[in-house]
Amino acid sequence: MAEPPLNVIIGCRSGLMRDGLAALISASEATEPVRTIGKAGSMSGLLHLARQRKWDIAVITDDIAPDNGLTVPELASALGAECEFEKCRIIVLLGLGVPLDAETHTHATHNTLWPANTVLAGIGISGDTFLSILVASSRGSSTAELNAATAASSVVITAKERQILHLIAEGLSNKEIATQTGIGVQTVKNHVSRLLQKLEMQDRVQLAVFEIDQLRGTSAKSNA
Repeated sequence: MAEPPLNVIIGCRSGLMRDGLAALISASEATEPVRTIGKAGSMSGLLHLARQRKWDIAVITDDIAPDNGLTVPELASALGAECEFEKCRIIVLLGLGVPLDAETHTHATHNTLWPANTVLAGIGISGDTFLSILVASSRGSSTAELNAATAASSVVITAKERQILHLIAEGLSNKEIATQTGIGVQTVKNHVSRLLQKLEMQDRVQLAVFEIDQLRGTSAKSNA
């Protein structure tokens, strides 16, 4: 007898990212017992959803709109309190709210404010790794095991890559980026190629949309 599907709720400020995560989960439904049952762009919206639906896993990004005064770790704790399933998991994707470098990822992973049922991962983990976390969660893997797996595969965006990402969003060509940053055109191309690979995107337009969406989120936070 087939196991019932694992119900997932998604919380992310970016509509593009919410839809992308939901599409990834939807594409796996034929082979894996997971499905998306709801999405929200704000903390209050996600908590409302969590109270209304029976869910097993909450996936949140660290840029989710903080409209209720909570920090992301506090949101994770609040979600855990709402879950009816004793082995529920909260998966937090890091790197949208704060640019993710090695120091940021290490600090976040060792932050004792995170509840015990939280799994931390870089926003650039591969789709296969993301799905494997969902499936492993459904099979009772411990959060320690899951965090070890994501630490090995989490993507780090360097300060230079973040700078180039920002200039791509401003519409600059590789040659213009090279001039502004003081590096060679081929080096810029290499950075762009790595960004496309890390973020699993196809072209510069997707990179630009991704960065603009993050800048809007950062602006909204500073004006809140």
